[in-house]
Amino acid sequence: MKKLIALLLALVMVLSLVACGNNDKPNTTEGGKETTGLNEQTKPSENEDNNNKQPVSNEITLENLKKAAESPASDFECVDHGNGDVELLRYLGSSEIVVIPESWNGKQITTISSYVFGVQSNVKAVRIADSVKTVLEFAFSMNTNLELVICGSGVTELGNSAFQGCTSLRELILNDGLIKIGHASIGGCTNLKTISIPESVTDISHMAFYACPEGFVISGKAGSAAETYAGTANITFKAE
Repeated sequence: MKKLIALLLALVMVLSLVACGNNDKPNTTEGGKETTGLNEQTKPSENEDNNNKQPVSNEITLENLKKAAESPASDFECVDHGNGDVELLRYLGSSEIVVIPESWNGKQITTISSYVFGVQSNVKAVRIADSVKTVLEFAFSMNTNLELVICGSGVTELGNSAFQGCTSLRELILNDGLIKIGHASIGGCTNLKTISIPESVTDISHMAFYACPEGFVISGKAGSAAETYAGTANITFKAE
């Protein structure tokens, strides 16, 4: 009998020691998940990591466009009309920034044809060569990706609806020497806040800037055709 009691007491002591050992690293519950150990560290969440990352800007600036290299002639399809007029028919490249070259097959490009950069084009910025004289109707029309355009020194005419519906267009630099801005040429460019019209422009067609955004401003020389047009179109004019 004594041996049995001694055996039972020994068993109770062993069970007590096991229980004490399990209490050295208490289990805790956080959000329904069991964790063990006193020195466990919590890993930052994926959302916290993302919040610490700086946003990346891919915005194209006017300075980028001015410094961009001339696009290779092989990126363009042109036709030589044989009278000194080489017309740009199609852009074959894939760059977002396009610098139209002065020449193609040894002859100067003088005209940008209709729909070259329009509708579904991915082109965002264009610098027009000084050799180009005419931008035909609908040349850039409805290109909703287009943001920046710099006209070369030789451009004399922007055709009807040339930039119509370019809703992302925020800068359009017109050149001294430009004479005509066609009907609805820059209409519906809802992101274009202001434009400077050179004194050389003498012909601005009716509704050239229709559906311009609220607060749109035309700047130019006092007494110029630009000021006259702004007055008739009820657009704010700022003398340079």
